[in-house]
Amino acid sequence: MKFLRLIFYVLILLLSAFFVQQKKASVVAEKALEVESVLSIMSEKGLPLKIYEIKPRQFSRYYTVNLRSCGDVKCFYISRDEREMFKSGQIIKKFDQEMILGSIRAVSSSAVPSTGLYQVTLNLNNKTNGSELVRVQTTNLKNRMVIPLESVTQIRDEVYVYVYENEKPVRRDIKIEMLSANEVLVADGLKTNESVVVEGLSLINLFDKYQVTGKFEFSEGNDL
Repeated sequence: MKFLRLIFYVLILLLSAFFVQQKKASVVAEKALEVESVLSIMSEKGLPLKIYEIKPRQFSRYYTVNLRSCGDVKCFYISRDEREMFKSGQIIKKFDQEMILGSIRAVSSSAVPSTGLYQVTLNLNNKTNGSELVRVQTTNLKNRMVIPLESVTQIRDEVYVYVYENEKPVRRDIKIEMLSANEVLVADGLKTNESVVVEGLSLINLFDKYQVTGKFEFSEGNDL
């Protein structure tokens, strides 16, 4: 009786292993078909690309600081090396919104004793509660040539983008003037109304056919 029960359990295990292997083989085959299908579509219709058409626009760069109470005003502290970034009149925005809270009143000309830090005092339109993260607009340039950071490739000293022209991407070396978290201010190498590739960069050299499937739009609140 025990021998028959053992044989029964062995048969169950063998059947279970067989069905598991069959399932694995089926899943692998389905995945292979999916990959083959995607590659076939890309080979037939072309590599999908998202592009950005260059238009003169504002380039803003922000610096995030933590406000403190300094007597009857709000302030924050910066190092000697950071002093060049901050000037009277620069606007202050909420950390996670575009709401303007006020502006910088003054940047101290001498460091606070024993700390080596410089105090920056603010003129605020609205009251803030204790310490609060805010964004200081340290750079605000208008009518500049700005492209998405995702469109730029840098390998050692080489900095370049792919310009989409004549229905294909062409490599173009550029010079960068300034960076923010999501934007690149271009000094040389591009022209207004040209389009740079934002998505699809990693596969460009594997295909000879391309299709534009979308256009990139900048969002507000790009911070450094």
